[in-house]
Amino acid sequence: MDREVAQVIATTGARVITEIQRLVPFLKFHGQGPQDEAVLQVIATAIKEVEVMQQTAFDQHPDLKAQFEARARKYGRSSY
Repeated sequence: MDREVAQVIATTGARVITEIQRLVPFLKFHGQGPQDEAVLQVIATAIKEVEVMQQTAFDQHPDLKAQFEARARKYGRSSY
């Protein structure tokens, strides 16, 4: 995988995870019951799957992973 493609995958993955994570407090505040627990499980699974996609990019470009981790430590987020 080309490094630029890997960067797009990793950055998009970070954005997707951020958006999906925003659903958790929303559901906890506006939740209606047991069906919301099922949705929270689906959210967790979706995040894990996106992380697998990101890891594929990071495996091929370890320097990219280091860059993302350094940015997260410095700014509290890995992409913009």
